[in-house]
Amino acid sequence: MLPPLTHRWTCQDCGEEISAAIDGSDPHQVAVPPSECPKCHGKNFEGGSIMHKGPEGENPFIKY
Repeated sequence: MLPPLTHRWTCQDCGEEISAAIDGSDPHQVAVPPSECPKCHGKNFEGGSIMHKGPEGENPFIKY
């Protein structure tokens, strides 16, 4: 089974979404933004880590 997606970037040129899954078992493993878009070869990305919300939604008083 694959780990859940933890990072997502959006290409600013064409809107293509690129995702990555980091399981967190290796402390040296980091998610690096892609160097270029596989669709349009653009180099401008926006995004980062994805916050997974629980069944009750996000509570601003809980520290994750």
